[in-house]
Amino acid sequence: MKNKEIKLVAKQNMERIDRKFEIEEILPRIPDCLLSNKNYKREILDGHLINFNSLRLITFKLKGITCIECGIKGSFFVKERFFSIGGPYHLNLYALDENNNEILMTRDHIVPKFKDGKNSIDNMQTMCRICNQLKDHPQLTICPICNGEKKAIEMFCKNCVAVV
Repeated sequence: MKNKEIKLVAKQNMERIDRKFEIEEILPRIPDCLLSNKNYKREILDGHLINFNSLRLITFKLKGITCIECGIKGSFFVKERFFSIGGPYHLNLYALDENNNEILMTRDHIVPKFKDGKNSIDNMQTMCRICNQLKDHPQLTICPICNGEKKAIEMFCKNCVAVV
């Protein structure tokens, strides 16, 4: 593997293979339901073993790739892994905002786990990272400059304050 292909995404503590996979390339590989451990769905994707049998990926396939809150739509998948652990690569779905910033798409529990919400596809929905965090932390809001997250009591996020 060439070093040029690997990019560290410091904000998320992730190591990324710098290739974007089209939605149509990945969704057909994801099963329609969560398979038992005996039927684990792992496949080689560009030289790395990827687990396609994840509740997160199945949520994207069955519930869609659009944030139910703000409407931003997932644009591509990338292979990433936590560089502090060095474990296997997994697929993350990203959307692009109007400034071409990457926004991580997440699965969200409709009924939160702390309210006895189940970890099942019936209790999942697709949300972008920003909306998911705003839902969990109402003291956060969106920065008017970059659309990133900021504290509700501040005018701008930390990144934009340095620019302003």
